[in-house]
Amino acid sequence: MVASPYVAGLSVLADDEADLGAAVVDMGAGTTTIAVFVGGPLRPSRGFALGGHHVTMDIARGLNARVVDAERIKTLYGSVLTGGLDERDMITVPPISEDECRSRAIRSRADARPHHQPRVEEILEMARDRLAASAFRGGSRAAGSFSPAAPAS
Repeated sequence: MVASPYVAGLSVLADDEADLGAAVVDMGAGTTTIAVFVGGPLRPSRGFALGGHHVTMDIARGLNARVVDAERIKTLYGSVLTGGLDERDMITVPPISEDECRSRAIRSRADARPHHQPRVEEILEMARDRLAASAFRGGSRAAGSFSPAAPAS
């Protein structure tokens, strides 16, 4: 058995990145884990019970869509960054049930952002806070000192 944060780190980090010090935030469906690598090996990792499924559920509630459709919208169109074409990119939101008389809703990509952006920001802020709380401090880098950058305001 291998800890999933360790495997996630191995899959995305080059050897020198792990040696210099890196944090890997792995957002799964129901949990988000944080793996800290300093001097190569994995340091004790932290996680919390918020993930991509929570983002999907927020989209489903906000757009009045089925969960499967919300997952597709999140995967294809989800972004917390504002783009120049967001007002013109249109998303089709199918009705919740096929018996409904209402037709498919057409929304702009910008209309979907308020339904998922706050949750993603919450998850990233929690990851930042957990990372800062578990930061390694000490004498030398070789002894495992790690100090994250100050959070942006």
